[in-house]
Amino acid sequence: MLKGEVAVLKMKPELHYGEDDCPVSVSDSFPKDAELNFEIELIEFSKIMAVTEDLGILKKVINEAQSWENPRDLYEVKARVSAKAGDGQPLQLPTTGEPIMFTFGKSEVPKGLQMGIGTMSRGEKAVIYVTSQYLSQSPLIPL
Repeated sequence: MLKGEVAVLKMKPELHYGEDDCPVSVSDSFPKDAELNFEIELIEFSKIMAVTEDLGILKKVINEAQSWENPRDLYEVKARVSAKAGDGQPLQLPTTGEPIMFTFGKSEVPKGLQMGIGTMSRGEKAVIYVTSQYLSQSPLIPL
């Protein structure tokens, strides 16, 4: 689909939520044997980059970078970081609103955040989604 496009998608019963092994549960009143019609308007979409193969760290670019170089071990990094929990509630970090300085590769920020920042370039603004398995303790951003 193209941005702004409206389409009707018809889905046969064998392809929708009615299957017994479907990971999405449906009520008993759901029409499992019916063809479903979905009217969809594509309003917006964004490219999401998988930083890790297990999808534990994802990155959504908000503003493109000004250069091609990424930070690597022992680079000094200056970044502005804010954080939200999975439910959207903001986390109060000691650095909220203020840039932080850290040395890349020295575990000064949580592992998942550092891995996501490692894919960024100068001037880039991104949202980095990190699952709990990549949230290590760190001195600059205690969680």
